Amino acid sequence: MALTACVTVASVTLAMTGASIAQADTVDDPAVVTTVTDASVVEQATEAAQVVAAVSDGTTPASVEISQEGDTLARTATGATVTVPADPAEQITLSTPTGASMAMSVPGAHEAENAVVVDGTTVYTETAAQTDIAVKPTSTGVQALITIDGPSAPTSFDFGVTVPEGGQIALQTDGGAVVLNAAGEPAATIATPWARDANGAAVPTRFELQGTTLRQVVEHGQNTAYPVVADPAWFVVIGARMLFMVVVGQATKWWYERNGYSCTTYGPFWWHMLTCAKPVR
Repeated sequence: MALTACVTVASVTLAMTGASIAQADTVDDPAVVTTVTDASVVEQATEAAQVVAAVSDGTTPASVEISQEGDTLARTATGATVTVPADPAEQITLSTPTGASMAMSVPGAHEAENAVVVDGTTVYTETAAQTDIAVKPTSTGVQALITIDGPSAPTSFDFGVTVPEGGQIALQTDGGAVVLNAAGEPAATIATPWARDANGAAVPTRFELQGTTLRQVVEHGQNTAYPVVADPAWFVVIGARMLFMVVVGQATKWWYERNGYSCTTYGPFWWHMLTCAKPVR
């Protein structure tokens, strides 16, 4: 996820027929696009988007546009396409230029409200008690950020993964995961999960795998400073070069953290080289 607001999106196209569109009055106000008419839901979604913006502002945003149906469409720097549906019952999809595709379901989709898009970040509110899910396309894939507002929220969150035909998903030794195609080649990687509380302190978290369901466990409780933000970040792999960037980026992040440096964002290795070399004060 001190907390400040505002996600900066390279380009947001607002084109929803019948949608409620609130353009920002100042650079600090979010642009909200939604078909949800309940003002309290929109307000809750906006607050959740601002919370996740504070902890994910190191990731490079993708250029997004919003379809007539309310889906968010984004293209990564490698030409992959990320589609985030307005209906939480539908899956978030990632498609590569070669035709490979994978998808993940929204945890608690049957409980969630329809999407509210805040500055390009799609928020599903009340996916469970005291829980919202914010989905943010990035230049390398997509982040699915879980915001936990109190101790009544669940401690585990299930992302159902639809892998490429003949493929599979596997956990990695660093705590992350990888989606493999039928040939055993990486189609996407999921970074080592992290979770942080309102004070910026790490909250224990991990992935568990049950078939093709990737479960993120977040060990929050009565002594946790809320809100907590937990993040499984997905990177779409396009060939060996992209895989190299992801692997080196994770290795660099690990080295900095082991040597007392601050690194809480995910992205290509050059981003870590620029942003992680800041001693923890």
